[in-house]
Amino acid sequence: MKNELLSKVKRPKQWKNIIGRLIFILIIIQMILILLSWLLTAADPDSPVRSLLSSEGIRWFIGKNIENLCQPLLVWLLLLGIAWGVVKVSGLSHFIISAQAFHLKQVEYRKRIAFKFVLFEFSLVLVVMLLLTVIPHAVLLNITGCLYPGPFFSGIIPVISFSFVGMGITYGCVSGRFLNFSDIFDCITVGICKVSPLIIIYIVATQLYYSFLFVF
Repeated sequence: MKNELLSKVKRPKQWKNIIGRLIFILIIIQMILILLSWLLTAADPDSPVRSLLSSEGIRWFIGKNIENLCQPLLVWLLLLGIAWGVVKVSGLSHFIISAQAFHLKQVEYRKRIAFKFVLFEFSLVLVVMLLLTVIPHAVLLNITGCLYPGPFFSGIIPVISFSFVGMGITYGCVSGRFLNFSDIFDCITVGICKVSPLIIIYIVATQLYYSFLFVF
């Protein structure tokens, strides 16, 4: 089972080359920005441009690094990656895409029961979210009685991710895809491995973005 899960992490060489080139380009742009900021401030000390090689720039670059990276998008990438990995490895996504969900009578017993559990969980989550958002004075509404901006939109990605993680694990366990806790843990890590290139791109791109804001 473990080898099968790990095999799903492999990516086409062409895809890895594209990601590698993109990251390399972002790093080169970052280096150009650092050099350009130094040249502009050296040429015109009175300009509003701030150098990343100055004492202020170095303190900002090192001291604000973690703060710049700690954005909701990073958490969303991790949670959605985990959810996608669980749903895919559990076989739930293939079950739905292959239209087996619409022909339950032709599906083997364990998969049929597993999908019914998933439908129950999905319905339960949907009802709970409706009760928390639709009724008057619902908990997830903001002070004006609207959904946006408010706690609903702030937490919708985690709710969706954890819901699909739960449904994927349920389907995998009931259908016999997951035999023990090790299989469940492996399927979660597969999702993280799948989004790891996006996380690296996020780290480099975020630092570049905030560097632009600092310089200009």
